[in-house]
Amino acid sequence: MSSYAKVVIAGALVACDRPPTPRERALALLPAEASIVAAADGSALAAWRRAVDVARPYAPATFACVIDAALSADAAALAHGETGTTIVLVSRRPVATCPAIARVASDVYVATLGNSTIEHGLGPRWTRARDYLATAPIAIAADLGDRHVLAAAETGAAWLAIDAADPDAAQRELAQTIARWSSLGSKLAVTRRGSQVLVRATALDPDEVAALAHDVLAQLDPQPARAALSLPTVHVPAMAPSLRALAAVLGDPVVENGGVIGVRLADPMWLLLRGDIVLGIDSHRITSAAQLTALASALPKRLSVAVRRGEIETVFEVTEE
Repeated sequence: MSSYAKVVIAGALVACDRPPTPRERALALLPAEASIVAAADGSALAAWRRAVDVARPYAPATFACVIDAALSADAAALAHGETGTTIVLVSRRPVATCPAIARVASDVYVATLGNSTIEHGLGPRWTRARDYLATAPIAIAADLGDRHVLAAAETGAAWLAIDAADPDAAQRELAQTIARWSSLGSKLAVTRRGSQVLVRATALDPDEVAALAHDVLAQLDPQPARAALSLPTVHVPAMAPSLRALAAVLGDPVVENGGVIGVRLADPMWLLLRGDIVLGIDSHRITSAAQLTALASALPKRLSVAVRRGEIETVFEVTEE
């Protein structure tokens, strides 16, 4: 046997014996049967915060701290099905107190909705998607019956593949969706290969990523539990003074499950009504007027604001003209 062959075989044996990655450990605890599965590195999620904020209305208010924890975790994995949702986080850094999260090992945390539980890994229906879920910075797969969706993303680029029983209809729907994204037309390429429709996107900025995330989520789950409130983009002459003005009308903090989840408005501002709760701005949970005042000068000229009105939560954009 040649020396080269010995090296190859030795390398293969070492690879087989390697410890699982944080992502693989998270995926291994997901329930076998799910219709939507997603996985990501926490650092990748943090880089795409605007897209993450778009997803917040799809989660109940008690999961706001789960989303915050995912942004700083080493790895996060999610499975959603008819029985509910399971989220698994692997984090070397201790996760901040969050009533929705249970610690099941020294560095493993779990949150569930409905009757979903942790189990022993995904079933065979996810074989094709498994490698992407384990290695892509951000990956999502969905089994929608007659359509199977697989998508992956990294900084500035993403792709989405749809294997469909009705590929002509899938391609038409994609074309109609892309037509709404006038700024994205030159950055998206749609190709067709048999029953598969593939979309590739390059050179995306954070706002464009957020727009893509919104439409993909709407396709996967057309009726998020708290997406009934829709607010248009607010245009302000200067961001920092406008945020300080918002801080001036903030009233009392709102406490749930022993923690501050946001601050209630004492007076109306922008599109917001007295009594609305400001939950967060970009990646910052807002807990006081003083905190927002201190942040005002450091925040970007285009940002996302998460709010709650009654039992409904939504996210809207504020941009400096």
